[in-house]
Amino acid sequence: MIGPEDVLTFWLGPPDSPPLANAKKWFTRDDAFHAEIRARFGEAIHAAARGQLEAWRAMPRGRLAFVVLCDQLSRNAFRGTARMFAQDALAVETTERALEEGDWSVLTPIEKQFLL
Repeated sequence: MIGPEDVLTFWLGPPDSPPLANAKKWFTRDDAFHAEIRARFGEAIHAAARGQLEAWRAMPRGRLAFVVLCDQLSRNAFRGTARMFAQDALAVETTERALEEGDWSVLTPIEKQFLL
């Protein structure tokens, strides 16, 4: 199973990369990219929906990764289907918890954007 840092590195780029290093991927419709997300993260998206990634939601970067997984990666993996929105409530709940826990103070500006 993948971990939170796998999600964040995939989506945001390696540590110390420019904040917008992967921005072109975020805003381009690309069937190959969507297939890659399904192959690499599809099981993790399903695990999140089944409540099997609760440990991720215990720490700031884990909560951020959980939100990216349930919001951004889900939307790409299941584009054009109702499944792309199936994890929205989990993402919102996790974002609210992150804000209550003070995660805002430890995240970079681009991380904050994806948390919200």
